[in-house]
Amino acid sequence: MIEYFKEIWHSFIPKKWHVLAEKKGSLGFVVKTLFLSFILMCIVFLPFVATIPQQVMKELDKFTVLNVHGDLEMTSPVQFPKENPVFVIDTTGEVTEPGKKVILVTKDLIYFRPLVKTYSISFKEFEDVPANKAEVKKLAVFLIALILPSILAYAFLIYLVKYLLIVLLVGTVYFLLLDLTHWKKPWKTMVRITAYSSVIPIALEVVSAAVSTKYLIPTNTIAGVITLYLVTTILFLALPLYGVICCHYIKK
Repeated sequence: MIEYFKEIWHSFIPKKWHVLAEKKGSLGFVVKTLFLSFILMCIVFLPFVATIPQQVMKELDKFTVLNVHGDLEMTSPVQFPKENPVFVIDTTGEVTEPGKKVILVTKDLIYFRPLVKTYSISFKEFEDVPANKAEVKKLAVFLIALILPSILAYAFLIYLVKYLLIVLLVGTVYFLLLDLTHWKKPWKTMVRITAYSSVIPIALEVVSAAVSTKYLIPTNTIAGVITLYLVTTILFLALPLYGVICCHYIKK
């Protein structure tokens, strides 16, 4: 990681750009930048996570009537995974003790274990949710905490695809545009320059996602999941050109 932070520092020093332009591992640099930005985003997001119980209770307060009814019958328990299951649904009476299971759904109760202590909520309490908000809130918060890591992993994957595509696309566009000029660079060199110039837009976009990205001015959404922003798009386009200029004119 020391080498990575040296590369970040060198990306802000004009006379170091000719070295970065020939350095291998530029796409790995993008992945590391995203990972570090993601950690910073999670830290910034922590205060909101702490307010989730209050947010859930606030949303439940909006309901004056909410009755949930359901029937569940089965021939044998559903267990995941098969060995040492952490999630079990069983209405047959074969499994009645939660033990170390994270979730156990029986005919009458839902057991859930956030950390050490096991909580339970009766299906009868769902028949009048507003009257049992405190118990329903515990389950709702637990389920949110359970799916949050999956949401973060999915977001990381989307960001990774987005930034790798941007680096390859912008690098290719500049390779084609500069091909007939005295700033001409090989394709691999242009991709490296684009990758090493991506620190600011990636960090800005990812960390801002924990608070608000409105100031980045959203422009388009691709496939319903990849959002493009005017501010970071300008940075993605301008900073590689800065790197090219530094490589061409500043070498000492």
